[in-house]
Amino acid sequence: GRITHSSVIGTGGDALDASIAAYLAISKGLRVNFAEAERIKTAIGGVWKRDSEPDCTAFGVNVGDGLPNSCTVTGREIFGAISEPVKKIAVGIRSFYLSLTPTERGSIAKRGIILTGGGSCLFGMPELLGASLGEEAYPSQHDVNLLEIKEGKVWVPESNCSNQVCVSIGKLNGSDYDFPITCLPHGIIVVIE
Repeated sequence: GRITHSSVIGTGGDALDASIAAYLAISKGLRVNFAEAERIKTAIGGVWKRDSEPDCTAFGVNVGDGLPNSCTVTGREIFGAISEPVKKIAVGIRSFYLSLTPTERGSIAKRGIILTGGGSCLFGMPELLGASLGEEAYPSQHDVNLLEIKEGKVWVPESNCSNQVCVSIGKLNGSDYDFPITCLPHGIIVVIE
């Protein structure tokens, strides 16, 4: 096969993490870094109704005094916090889908839509997009690490691995790192030479 159409949606995992961090700061008085927001998103984030209500403890610092603090956050709260960026993703995918010819849409109907990236791992994302498009959507069954190289730096902003260590390492350049970006669950090591 070949790529016949492509589109970029300017909203992704970082926007979801930023929404979670903003929600916690405003609603809970807890400032968290993006690695903690990513952990929360991966642990209890979702975009579809669940049978049970997950929760987790968020760790950060108190907005008022800067001292270490924690709070409990529920999946329902995270659902609300990420609703705007999730809506942008769904609308972007739907707009792209509707720009295709009937023949191209028919090809998608046969093969489905494969979702990749950290946001695709959110509970209910395939169901949400399937309902939005009227087609089936499936999370990728493959190991996915999104590697970005920009302005002399390299990092993994999203991965569907189990431990997210590769994401938490952050942005590296050739002069300021002591170890490579490593994703043991996917068997990937990124070395800057």
